[in-house]
Amino acid sequence: MDGTFWAILPALIAIFLALLTKEVYSSLFCGIVVGALLANGFNPVESFNTIAIKGLSEPVADLAGISIFLVILG
Repeated sequence: MDGTFWAILPALIAIFLALLTKEVYSSLFCGIVVGALLANGFNPVESFNTIAIKGLSEPVADLAGISIFLVILG
């Protein structure tokens, strides 16, 4: 997906939907879903795993690590 038109498609979809519906969060989510589908060869199960694991659980784990560091720091 590097360097092709398909790389910009999720962003264009998110912008178009945000302008059309005036709902930014749902438009961004649609852009994320389209990007995950493109990255995983239109496999919905792998796309869901990508969104759930890389999009939700890893940032929460990073946030927990930063929070623990800040508590230890004082």
